[in-house]
Amino acid sequence: AVAGISLLLQGTTSATICNSAMLKLGEAFQRGDNVLRLSILSAFRTSKARSSVILNSDRVTKRIHSVFLSNDPIERSLATWAFQALSPLLHNQHRVHSDIRDALLSSNQHEQS
Repeated sequence: AVAGISLLLQGTTSATICNSAMLKLGEAFQRGDNVLRLSILSAFRTSKARSSVILNSDRVTKRIHSVFLSNDPIERSLATWAFQALSPLLHNQHRVHSDIRDALLSSNQHEQS
């Protein structure tokens, strides 16, 4: 299903469809397991060019940020990669910038890669 959304995001020009799809991907990223998060990360990466049309970027960022705040270093690294894929959305997200900077200073090997 995630691959289908990724293809939909690549082929559509409708901002409404892109916005809805990215919100659903954000919800799935928040609630899913690490395997699902990895496939959602792939969808985020392939649709990076479309991320500029997302109207509710704060809601998508909040969902990913909640995963970033977990104690699991694998989840935190997946969330960091998701932030990288959605970097056009983060220009005003100072809390996310600060948290990523702190994670890069971490001694955990997963968070630094």
